Amino acid sequence: MFCTIMIRLRIDKAATFLPISLSKGTLGQRLQKAKELNLQFYDNLQDEFVKREIKPSAFKRVLQETSGAKIGLDILEADTAKGSQSTMNARIMSNAKIKGFAFYLPINFFTGKIPKNAQFSFLPETQKFFNLILNPKFLTREVALNNKNPYQLKEAHEFYSKNMEGLSVLKKEDLHKFLQNKKNEEKINILQYLRYSLFNEKTVKQAAHDIDKHIEKAEHLKFANKNYDLAPCSYDEKLAMLNETLTKTLKEARIKK
Repeated sequence: MFCTIMIRLRIDKAATFLPISLSKGTLGQRLQKAKELNLQFYDNLQDEFVKREIKPSAFKRVLQETSGAKIGLDILEADTAKGSQSTMNARIMSNAKIKGFAFYLPINFFTGKIPKNAQFSFLPETQKFFNLILNPKFLTREVALNNKNPYQLKEAHEFYSKNMEGLSVLKKEDLHKFLQNKKNEEKINILQYLRYSLFNEKTVKQAAHDIDKHIEKAEHLKFANKNYDLAPCSYDEKLAMLNETLTKTLKEARIKK
């Protein structure tokens, strides 16, 4: 979400996460709830479209209403000149405090509105949004890593992109080599960051099937030849390797204490 920010970040939790009373349950239950909220957001958004476009202000309002909390949001224009699609980042204020999230969305230059076909781009990003507001540890771990060592967060992000994201193959020897010469506390923070990043990615990919089926039913469409098989990504195998390494590192850290 951000890398090598050379400032110490803080999080305004009231403006960034759902209250604990609304985000109870196991990790699996919270991720399932996030998926359900994203589909609800899609449903709630439909009445706001006029001539297959929606105002950014309406997008923001419906997203806040669906979350059930006053999450800080900015809706900004994506840099379509560079071919970028919808993206979401932490909303970092001038006082280095995170207060919610910023969405960068395709906006029609002439009307100032978001076209309806952009939903295929922004629904994966709103899925990430619901994942994050229901699972504060995802973002707080990243912030903690940034505050202790921004360069180490950059390293972890690059390792994730090269060895874990999508179809990348995670090898035990590469993971061990990456972690060697690091303190146990650093290893624990990095492993947790990698785990949460992988959980988030897996859940967004899993939700793609349900999102498409939901749209098909609502709009009487049929998406042909789409492949939803996540087996080639080996998410469970990658998570098992991270969990095994984390368990071993935690034991070593306790022994040294």
